[in-house]
Parts: sequence; structure tokens; C-alpha cells
Amino acid sequence: LELSKIIETLNKKFEQLISQNENNNNQIEALKNQISDIKLKINSNSQQPAQQPAQQPAQPPRPVRLPESLDWSVDIPSQVVQCERINAQITSSGSREDFLSNKVSVLLNWHRLVDGFEVPFSRPIPTQLSNEKNIYSILFSLDSNTIDYLFIVRITDYFGKTQVITRKIKATPASEDSCTPLLQHNTPQALHYVAIDSNEKKIDSINIEAGKSFTVIVRPVPGVKEFFPETYKNASFNAKLVSENYVVGCNSNYFYNFALDGYEISCTAFDVAKYSFEISLTWFYPFSNPYQDIQPILTSGHANFHFVRSNYQRSMIFNSPITVNVQPSLTFKLPTTVPQCKSATDLSNGRWVKLPIEKDCEIPICKGERKPRLTQNWDGSTQELVFVPLDCYFKFYSKQEITTCAKQLNINWIHVMGDSQTRELIANIMNIFGYNDHTKFHFADLQLTNDFRISFEFYHQMVGISKTRPRIFDLDKILFDRVNLMELKSASKVKTQIEDVYGVGRGYINEPLNYRFETKQPDIFIFNIANAYQSYLVNWEETKEWLRMIKLNFGEIFLNKTRKAYWYAPPFPHAPAHAETEYLTSARAHQINLFAREYLKEIGVKYLDGVSPSLSREDNAFDGIHYLATGDGYWTGSVSNMLFYIV
Repeated sequence: LELSKIIETLNKKFEQLISQNENNNNQIEALKNQISDIKLKINSNSQQPAQQPAQQPAQPPRPVRLPESLDWSVDIPSQVVQCERINAQITSSGSREDFLSNKVSVLLNWHRLVDGFEVPFSRPIPTQLSNEKNIYSILFSLDSNTIDYLFIVRITDYFGKTQVITRKIKATPASEDSCTPLLQHNTPQALHYVAIDSNEKKIDSINIEAGKSFTVIVRPVPGVKEFFPETYKNASFNAKLVSENYVVGCNSNYFYNFALDGYEISCTAFDVAKYSFEISLTWFYPFSNPYQDIQPILTSGHANFHFVRSNYQRSMIFNSPITVNVQPSLTFKLPTTVPQCKSATDLSNGRWVKLPIEKDCEIPICKGERKPRLTQNWDGSTQELVFVPLDCYFKFYSKQEITTCAKQLNINWIHVMGDSQTRELIANIMNIFGYNDHTKFHFADLQLTNDFRISFEFYHQMVGISKTRPRIFDLDKILFDRVNLMELKSASKVKTQIEDVYGVGRGYINEPLNYRFETKQPDIFIFNIANAYQSYLVNWEETKEWLRMIKLNFGEIFLNKTRKAYWYAPPFPHAPAHAETEYLTSARAHQINLFAREYLKEIGVKYLDGVSPSLSREDNAFDGIHYLATGDGYWTGSVSNMLFYIV
């Protein structure tokens, strides 16, 4: 109807122009006649007066002939699979020039057929015009739990002529339980977003020089804002570059940029190669607070995690993957001589480099023995990738080298606190020293050598936190007191407090606590806030308050240079580990780490980055957040082992 009104208005203007042209022509003829009359008067004494030229009637300009309306056909499968991408094509009968000049408007939707009745189930579907033929290519998926659909195409041409084409489609259930998030929520799909360049053109390929960065805008396709006025601007994305020999994580902005009308994603590639630029939709409402805001919605596409089994391809936005050709640069060269990485290394410029299994580490890639821990995935498969920063290399320490290093640096005791993600650090060093405990322990205290001890403690109260039982800093303070990080107290007194407060034997602690009488402080303290639990159980304001209390209570101790404290940002969460942890999102985890890094820097706490290396490795997280699993009687996981050596 809107197109018909526009066409009617244009036709009226066209008629007005023709009318104006006719009036102008009449005026011109009148002027010509006046000029002829004057000439006759001037030559009135002539014996043979000039003959007046014959007048020709004014001819209005011929209207431009518009192409005739076109006939259309639709090619779409009659049998499809739920949630899988469906490729349909709409073809016109005319030439491509006619097709373009017809100013075609295509509206697609589908109805569910329930007991023979049509139930509207409309959503916008992105379309793109073929570069060579007069064809609209359509990608969409059916995400309802209904199996019978009526696919409807309405095509309106320049003249307002509308054709309606319908096709019946039968959808068979997906082979994996991967449609659950889509069935439960009325949200856009990954296909409803498209990557565009600075000229607002859809990107098909990118060509850059090595060492250069590029930025794309991920924007909702037309119609999405009207269908989902709140959801479209509360989404999060993850992106990476993948080639035969490299995997590079990209930076995705978690906030919708209203000035650019989309989400910014930037990447930098240092190695010459042909990459596949993969952009995936991950969450809706990623910053929601537990017990306060709408529950985050995990979208349909990730790796085959235990909790959310799905197809990674389903999470790709409309024009992803995009080919990125990284070509040699005249100004940038990869360094061939680099130092060993230090704890303050910036890992944001790192990438995963393929090192064939039969090859040993060589600088500038790495140094040390990487087999089998760094070449075996948690599922038993082999992987050949090593994480390599641009300006340094990591050394893979043996058991003897770790012992020697600790002795040289006068490190007698390392104490670690966190949750299951942080526990992976301790599990890895236990493996190296022959302690094959692959249980989900909440407490560990091991004397690895006569002079070197490690310990781990879980924030036990996290197990019992709920809406009516908030996290209390004073309960965590008891655990800090036990190792003399705040006040000097006897271990027996602390043990009594913990048993009284946490409730040993009532399900909050599932193993005996063999506490020592601590008279010293640990030389190295590695900790976080138990980020995974904190993300899905505690709101943002309470999280900032807990960090404020850390700063207030630990300030003087951490500023003492004889004791070193590190905030460990655990691996990137690609999905919740299990049900009832839906508020655990990558955006909330990022929010916690970013605030802690800057806030605790003032009291001397250094930052250990486990996020940057794992950003692009959803393929190695067996349940979305854990990168270490039991195998052959001990913990295995190549990415988790890499993170241990990084730390």
C-alpha cells in the first residue's frame, strides 16, 4: 500500500511536468509569433514581404517507458530440519536490468499450521540480490516446535502489483537438542544481523596488510528493530579469524553504538594468510543482574557443549564467515628475536599458531617440552596450536625447572582462591608433580617438595548463596584470616568458625578440611572473586562492594613488596556450565575482570589474563566455561595447560 501511494504521487508529478512542458512550449511559440510580426513591420516597405513560416504544433515530451511488471518463482525445499539454515531463492522472469529498475520490495514470512489452521509467526528475513543473476537469495531457519509451516512470499513491484506465492514446508526435529533457546524465547536470530563497512555496504571480503587492523559494524537487518524493539540492542557477539595455521581472537564491543547503529568488532592479523572471519551471536541481555533483570538468553550457536548442544554454524550472522586476505606489508615484519614472556605481558596481541605435532618448540614460537599436555584435548583428540604473543614467547617448564625456579625466587608457598575455573591452575601443577587427583576438589594443600608448597581453597559460601542468602564478605574474610592475609589468627579458631558458619556436614563443604596452624603468609597469592559463581548469583553493585572490601582490607599487605598478589581473570565463558546458571555471561565476566584490574592496581595487585587466549577457543571448552576434564586418570585439556604455563 505504501509503495502504491508513492507510485501514485510520482505519476501525478510526472503529469504536472508534462503539463508544464506544454505551457512552456505554447509560450515559446507565442514569442516566436511576436518576433515574426515585428520583422514583418520592419520590412513593411519591401516589395516582397517575407513569408511567415508555418507554425508547428507543440509536441509534448514522450513519457519514459517503465519496464513491465515481472513474474516471479520461488525455489524452496519442502523438507527441512528445525533450526538449520534454509537457502531459498526468488527469481524474476525478466532481465537483471528490469529486475533492478522495478524497485522490488520483498516481504517474507511464514505461518505455522496447527491442526490445519494458520497461526501467524512472522519475522524479518534478510535477503540479498545475487551479483550475477536476477535472484534474491534468502537464508532463514524455522525455530518453532511446530513441524508444518506455510512459507509466504509477497512481492510488490514498481507499479504496486503484488504477487503472493505460498509453499508448504515440513520441518523435522533437529538431531541435537540445539533449538531449546530459540523455542523458549521470542528473539532475533543470528541471521538477523549483518556485518557492514564504513560505507554501510554489506561486506563480502576484506583485504588488509599484515599488522593492520580493521573494524566492522554488526547491524540488524531491516525489519528487526520493529519486530524486536528492545532485544536487538541488547545482544553480544564473539568473533575470530581462522586460517589453516592461525587462530586470532577479535575484540567485540558489548554495547550497541547508536551513532553507528550497530556493534563494533575489530581485528588485527599479524600473519600473512587467508582467513575465515567468523562472527557469532552469543547472548541477549548479557548484562542482566541476578534476581533483578530479565534472564540472559543464550542463543542457538556454539560448539557442542554438554549443557547447550548446538551447531556452531547456527550462530553465524548473515554474511559470516567473511574471507579476509592478509597480504605482506612493506612496513611491518614479524620479530624473529623476542624475549621470554613476563607476568605483565600484554596478551591481547597474541594468536594461536599451528606447530605440527612432530616438531619441537623453537623460539620465537615457544621453548620447552609441550607433549603430551599441550597437544592433548580434554576429549582425547590431538591439537597442534600454541598461543604466541607478538613480542615474546612462553616457556613450558618441567617439574624440575618449576622446583628450581621457585627456589631461586625464594617462593615457598603459593596459595590460590577461586572457583572451579581457577581450580584448573592447581590441577595442572598437580598433574606435573604426579598428583593425579581428578575429583572436583574444593580444598587442596600439597607439599610438592621440601621447600615448595601449593594450596587451593574454594569460597565455600558460594555453594549456598541464593536470593535470600546473599554473599557476606566477613565469611570470606575468615578464609583470608586462616592464611594470615588480613589478621593473625590460629588455624584452629578459624576452622571452628568455618564449621559453625558454613555448616560442615550440611552440604556446603563436601570434603574434610585439614587446616594447618598457619604462622606465615603465602609468598604468592592468586585469587579472584569466584567469577563464575559471582556472575550468576550476585548483582553488580554487590560485586563492586566486595572488591571495595578487598581493597580496604588488603591494601597494606599487598603493597608490601615481599608478598605478591595476582588477580586471575579465568578463561572466557562461552556458555553456562549447567542449568540455573543463566546469568553467567561473557559480558558479566568481562565487567568483573575489567573493574578488578583497574581498581585493585592501586594496591599492587597484578593482572593475569586468562581471557585473551581463550577468547577464540570455544572448541576447547567442554561445557562452555571449563577447559580441563578428566581423562586417563588425570585432568587433560590443551588450552587449560597453556593457560597454566602463561600464569
